[in-house]
Amino acid sequence: MKLFDEDNPLDEIEPSFENMDEQTEIENNNNNDGEFEFQLFGTFAVDENWMTKNYSELRYLHETFEMEKLKNNLYDIFVESRFYEKYKDYSSKVTKQDLLDIFLHFYENIEDGDRYSEMDKFCEIADFFGINYDLLYKEIPITIKQKLIVDMDEKYQMLNGGTKVKKLF
Repeated sequence: MKLFDEDNPLDEIEPSFENMDEQTEIENNNNNDGEFEFQLFGTFAVDENWMTKNYSELRYLHETFEMEKLKNNLYDIFVESRFYEKYKDYSSKVTKQDLLDIFLHFYENIEDGDRYSEMDKFCEIADFFGINYDLLYKEIPITIKQKLIVDMDEKYQMLNGGTKVKKLF
């Protein structure tokens, strides 16, 4: 497998200016009329063996980055929320009266919420406050429960007979 187009090797890509005035004129051109002549870099490819060997690691790194971003977003929401003063020292457990309010407040205020799966949001909110998944699942509205089940079904095909599920958590 070739990584570059042999008809257009990288050695030919060096920019050439006949004199320094031409280079300075191009760099300082603030009145760009939109007409550029781009040099083609040829065809790039990724070695299939490399992708096969490293796919799971790359996926893991991406998922880790996304979950860290979600955790940071949850912390920002927490600091600005009305629950901050009550639970800022993390020594007191979330009361049953506050459980649903906390979940809904965080669930609705997650920045770019479509980026994360329902399961990721549910688990990260529960983990952030140290709430048992069973307890939280019992308290959340049925519409969110339904979204969680659909999300799990898409990932694990649990409703289509692929997996027999007796209990969600």
